[in-house]
Amino acid sequence: MGSDNNTAEGSAKGTLLSPGAESLRTTAKDIFSSVVGAYVLITLCVFPVFTTDMYFNILVDKYYFYLVSTIGATAILLVLTAVFAFIDSKEYSGENIIRIISNLRPRKLIKSLSAPDICVLIFFLVSGLSTICSEWFYEAFWGNMGRYSGFFLWIWYVVMYFLVTRFFRFKKIYLDAFILVGLYVCIWGIQDYFQLDPHGFLENVEAVDRDIFTSTIGNINTYTAWVAIYMAVSSTLFIVEGNGLFAGFKNVREMYGETHRSSGSALTGGSISDGRSSERNSLKNIFSIRTRLILSDVRMLFYLVSTCIFFTALIMGQSDNAVLSIAALLCFMPFLAWKNRDGFIRYIIVLAAFAGSMWFTGAVSTKYADMVLPPDNGSMLISMSYKPFWKDICLGLCGFAIALIIIMAVVSVRRNVANTSTEKNHNGKTGTAEKHRESSSGLYLCNYRNTVNKPLPNIIRFIWLALGIIAAGVIIWLFWDANHGGHPEWYAPYSNIMYFNINWGTHRGHNWGILMRHFSEFPLWKKLIGSGPETYGIVTRVFDYYEMKDTFGEIYDSAHNEYLQYLFTTGIIGLVSYLGWLSSGVFNIFTKVKHSPWAKACAFAVIAYGFQAFVNITVPIVVPVFLLMLAMGLAALREERQEKSRE
Repeated sequence: MGSDNNTAEGSAKGTLLSPGAESLRTTAKDIFSSVVGAYVLITLCVFPVFTTDMYFNILVDKYYFYLVSTIGATAILLVLTAVFAFIDSKEYSGENIIRIISNLRPRKLIKSLSAPDICVLIFFLVSGLSTICSEWFYEAFWGNMGRYSGFFLWIWYVVMYFLVTRFFRFKKIYLDAFILVGLYVCIWGIQDYFQLDPHGFLENVEAVDRDIFTSTIGNINTYTAWVAIYMAVSSTLFIVEGNGLFAGFKNVREMYGETHRSSGSALTGGSISDGRSSERNSLKNIFSIRTRLILSDVRMLFYLVSTCIFFTALIMGQSDNAVLSIAALLCFMPFLAWKNRDGFIRYIIVLAAFAGSMWFTGAVSTKYADMVLPPDNGSMLISMSYKPFWKDICLGLCGFAIALIIIMAVVSVRRNVANTSTEKNHNGKTGTAEKHRESSSGLYLCNYRNTVNKPLPNIIRFIWLALGIIAAGVIIWLFWDANHGGHPEWYAPYSNIMYFNINWGTHRGHNWGILMRHFSEFPLWKKLIGSGPETYGIVTRVFDYYEMKDTFGEIYDSAHNEYLQYLFTTGIIGLVSYLGWLSSGVFNIFTKVKHSPWAKACAFAVIAYGFQAFVNITVPIVVPVFLLMLAMGLAALREERQEKSRE
């Protein structure tokens, strides 16, 4: 009885559970994780291709699909919570309920929140307050006068974030499935570039609009935002695939030696059958390692081919926001890849994959010019792919990558031959030919891994960072000088890019000017919390309708810059908390996730999307997966912390 009383007392304090209550808690966590895992898989694999009427109502289709799936998953979890709470109260005197309540105390609750959690809660509260204070409360809540990104949708974005970060168990298979679906989406998009229309989605679209819709996503700007996520995930997986196994491969030779030493000991002990059994088991382990190596190489090839397809689809997507996504990926990837020679080589291969995709796009676009959009009407990347100068650069990068791989292979083989000769002499003394063959095979793996895994000095990444800062400063100065320096003739060939005026960025300059004019007129409280989610289009229609129609004949219902949109609709506090949410989440994934390198792919997906968002709009066609990627990466961090706490 004394022990029972101690158990009950410990349970009340939230520090100890009885075996039965602990088993119930573990079962509940497993079931919750399975439900959230199924929800994540549906969002990653079904959501991108879901549509009921081709491109008509595609925004509404995906909006309701996301809502139904998220609300459905939440409802299932609430029902399961009620069931487990009933069982806990009946069978175990509510031990788990008592523990949960104790963990909801303000001090414990605040302590359990990470920096991204705090930022998303601040953004959520500010969005709610902005909705309540908005002149258009109904429209701000539902987002029906814009693209449905009202406060109601943000409720479910936040619910999704906390469900995934608390219950999801990160596995790379989810990202593999995501890439497979992405290949289908992007191959469809590539076919649309050649006006093949494989599924007849464009048959009933007016001819003037056919160039701006593609694949299962719809608008080309949204499509390229989607493909940027695919590109970031596949290229990052190619960079990190196999890195977790390298430590084991480095010690292959020692493992072989240990295997035969243990076999020899068994033989000298007088048990021939036991010795043979030990050797057979060791050979099985060796075969298992080789199989894992082959599978790892197959996965790397799969990720590389996928990356090439995604680069090609992104270029052929005909939207200039692709430039920002690709630039962000190639600029930030070295901080992950340039830790050793292997990572450096893989980065060069990714760079060559982009260059090869550019060259391929230019080549096929030239050959089949009657099937594709003329370069003057396409994006910056399409136009560049036609120019001989850029074609030569792309071919040069591809040649450099191939030469680098050959050099590394030659170095590895030469080291293998030298060390194998040494090993042969050693094996000649023992007179064991079989041992020599096995050891030389293991030694080859060891030599190759040691060659490519040789660490690179950190100074290389610091130099890259310094160059990046200098480049950013130069770009900022060039923009300032082009617009205010008094040397317009210097920038005349690049006037469409360098001169910021109302025509800049397909009239984004005019749009942003209207937004900032209204924002400057807001009272202080409204500058802090904004005008309400999805209310920018209402403001422009009410106050700027005739100016927009008379200037360019357009109506701006979005800022075409997500960050300016959040500044206008949720204010300074909302924008800062939103940026804090994304940046702190990415920072935590990069710096604190140690044993799940694949989670880095989620962080790069956020980076690739985040940069193109400077010239794009917020729509529930792509934002759900963008935020899901962030939540998945942080879920991997949660798992590692839980594992560490159990050690």
